[in-house]
Amino acid sequence: MGNENTKLIDNLCQQCYIELHPLLQFPLPLQLKLCKKCNRYYLKNRWISSPFESLEHILDSALKDVIPLQVEISPQAELEIKTHVFGKFESILKTNSITIDIQAIGHAHETLEIYPEVYKTRKVNLIFTVCPSCLSLRRGEYQAVLHILTPNREMLERERDYILSLVENESVRSTKLDFLAYITKFTMKKGKISFYIGSEKFARSLASIISYNLGGFLKETYKFGSRKIPKEVKRNKLYISLYLPTFVNGDLLWANNAPLFVIKVQGKSVVGINLTTHEKFKMPLKVLKNAKILQHWSDIRSFIYFSQTNETIQLMDLKNYEIFDVQKSSKYSELEVGRNIKGFEVDGKLYLIPNNKK
Repeated sequence: MGNENTKLIDNLCQQCYIELHPLLQFPLPLQLKLCKKCNRYYLKNRWISSPFESLEHILDSALKDVIPLQVEISPQAELEIKTHVFGKFESILKTNSITIDIQAIGHAHETLEIYPEVYKTRKVNLIFTVCPSCLSLRRGEYQAVLHILTPNREMLERERDYILSLVENESVRSTKLDFLAYITKFTMKKGKISFYIGSEKFARSLASIISYNLGGFLKETYKFGSRKIPKEVKRNKLYISLYLPTFVNGDLLWANNAPLFVIKVQGKSVVGINLTTHEKFKMPLKVLKNAKILQHWSDIRSFIYFSQTNETIQLMDLKNYEIFDVQKSSKYSELEVGRNIKGFEVDGKLYLIPNNKK
C-alpha cells in the first residue's frame, strides 16, 4: 500500500503497478535446441555455428541469442542473461535442462524511475537433436560430385597432395559458413580424384580454387542420383568435371614454332619463357591446350659453364659429364665461368633456362 502522497498509475500505487506489470513475461517454457553432433543451435529457422569450442561457452552464447526471442519484453526494458550451472556439467546435460538468471532493467510505466527486476533460476529445457546437415552426412547424402581429372597423363603426387590438403582445410573453414560444406566420401583412381560433397556451393568453390591454382577446364552437368534413392528424396545432382592441363609447371612445350618453358599455370593463363628469345610470355591456357610436350619438369638437367672459345661457350652436364658447345649470344651474357644453369637437352640441342627468369 502506498501513502496518501504517492502518485497513482491507473488507480494503482507504484509498487502494486510494478507487481502487476512485470518487465518480462514467459508465455511458454524456455527451450534451446542443439545438434548433438556438431553443437550448432537453432535460431530463427536456421542452425547457427558458435565461434566457441567448449559446450559451456556454446550454451552461454546460444542462450543469449535464443532466450530474448522467447520472452515478452516491456518496450521500456532491456534484459541481461546470466547462466548458472549447478553441479557437474555432465549431470546437467543428462537432465536435459539448465538454469539461468535473467535480469531486466527498465520501467513498466514512463512515469516510473528505471529499476531492475531479477528472474532467478529460470529453467531452460535443452532439446538435443540432429541438424539436417549432420543427418545428411550420416546418411551419406550429397548434392554434388567434383571430379578432378588428368585424362592424358598421370596425376603428379604434388598435385594430389595439394588437392587433398586444400579440400581438408577448406572443409574445416567453410563448415562455419555452410552447414553442408562436408565431404561424404572421396575416391582416387589413376588420373582421377572424385569428391562427393554436401552442397553445390561448396563444390563450386573447391573447383574454382583448384582450377585457379592448377589451371584447367571446368564442365558442369546435372544428373539424377542413384536409382537406389527413394523417389521422394530423389533430385538432380551437380557434377563438376575439372580437366587439368596436359602439362604442368616446369614442362617444356613446343608451340608457335618455339620452345616454351612453363613457369606457372594459373587459372586460364600460362606464364613462361620462350627459350629461343628468352622473352617472357603470358597467353591463354586454351591456346596451349594441344601444345606438344617436348620434355617434362623431371627432365630438367643441370649444367656448369666451364670454358669458352671465341664463338662458343662450353657447358658440361653435371650428371653424365657430356660436353655441349653453345653459340655465344647476348642472351647468355649473365653467365660466368663456374656458374650453374638449368635446361633441357632435346635431340642433342640445349634449351637453357635463364637464371634470372625462372
